[in-house]
Amino acid sequence: MLISVIVPTQRRPTGLATALQSVLNQADVPVECLEVVVVDNDQTPSARPVTECLASKAAFPIRYVHEPVPGVANARNAGLTAAAGDLIAFLDDDEEAPTRWLATLLAAQSLYDADVVFGPVKARAPAAVREHRAYLEKFFSREGPVVSGPMDRYFGCGN
Repeated sequence: MLISVIVPTQRRPTGLATALQSVLNQADVPVECLEVVVVDNDQTPSARPVTECLASKAAFPIRYVHEPVPGVANARNAGLTAAAGDLIAFLDDDEEAPTRWLATLLAAQSLYDADVVFGPVKARAPAAVREHRAYLEKFFSREGPVVSGPMDRYFGCGN
């Protein structure tokens, strides 16, 4: 089974590098089951150098797609079109996945035979942000239910 991790990005080379490195660091998922599709949603392609640099270090394919039409929905759709995976995971360019992120999502999908799974997103404000830091981190986090299982209401999603 192939898993495609789609990373939409727009003018965030540092964030993209962090997001991609966090995918490279995933544990408990066989590398032969992975591919990453980076979708550059900048009218003037800007993510190719970061993508190519990290692709050269990866044990699995990292592909670059340019989608010049603005909008994260366009970028995600371009990623879906390019993806070869049986399963799809999304990670934004301002996110950093914990080491077992993908393994945990896959385990939940398997356990519940789910069509879609979500995980919590814990926001972390940049170090320079001091004012309203706690509020911003809480606002941009998606905690979800305390216990895993089928959900009876929408909790939001950040990845």
